[in-house]
Amino acid sequence: MLDSLKKLFGKSEPAGKGVPGRRVAPKGESAVILDGRRYQLRNWNTEGFLFGPYTGDLVAGRRVKVELIVMDGEFKLKCPAVATITRVDGAGVDAKFYFISPEHKKQIQAYVSHYS
Repeated sequence: MLDSLKKLFGKSEPAGKGVPGRRVAPKGESAVILDGRRYQLRNWNTEGFLFGPYTGDLVAGRRVKVELIVMDGEFKLKCPAVATITRVDGAGVDAKFYFISPEHKKQIQAYVSHYS
């Protein structure tokens, strides 16, 4: 019965590998393209990403179109997305995905699970 309740409330996945919320630093070449400029992708998962350094006029709450690029051996991803900026500070820009295709989300999840 306890297992049924855990599944009902989404607690069936063990902590650690592939847990939502855990971000990983991409290996290989990675970038975020925003307004035609290229920034270093620092970490990511299926929920969002951090990039920087950044100097500009972005503010929390703003929605932006981006392209994430990760080239890591056999893993190659060019992912257009819409994101909401959640924080801009000395660490860079933190953003949460507003829209990302289901296929790209699956690819990101596989990547994060592999490196978690």
